Amino acid sequence: LWTSVEEAGGSRDAMTLVAVTKGFDVAVAELAASCDLSDLGENYAQELLAKAPVLAAGPHPVRWHAIGRLQRNKVRQLAPVVHLWQTVDRLELATEIARRAPGARVLVQVNTSGEPAKGGIDPTGAPDLVRAAADLGGEADSSLVDSKRSRVAHSRASTSS
Repeated sequence: LWTSVEEAGGSRDAMTLVAVTKGFDVAVAELAASCDLSDLGENYAQELLAKAPVLAAGPHPVRWHAIGRLQRNKVRQLAPVVHLWQTVDRLELATEIARRAPGARVLVQVNTSGEPAKGGIDPTGAPDLVRAAADLGGEADSSLVDSKRSRVAHSRASTSS
């Protein structure tokens, strides 16, 4: 993987590889951590909450990423263990994260397809949500790929900028 990244002109130091443990038991998460995969992503709050204390007690520290559609009522439980909140798609969720995890890092999910079944905010609303999340005291980022035009749009804001 890293050879391919470097051949494409990228840098390993500029990237974070997130191993997604959704649907796998804690032993698989422990194995990933033992292979120097220190960033783990989990889709389901219950699974993350079950795996986090086991890995925290182990020899390989990890940073948890909350991925997938997230319900506001799960934020309180997840706040102590989540390093990065991915797929933030609405102000109410960003507000709850800011309340429960002041200074949190969030990624804003953008729905570029317009498909109602897919998560994410409409592209026109993404910059406002990024700014609002930063205004709440966090660090917000939004990246979207327009596959039809092979472009990447990026927006970033933080209270420290």
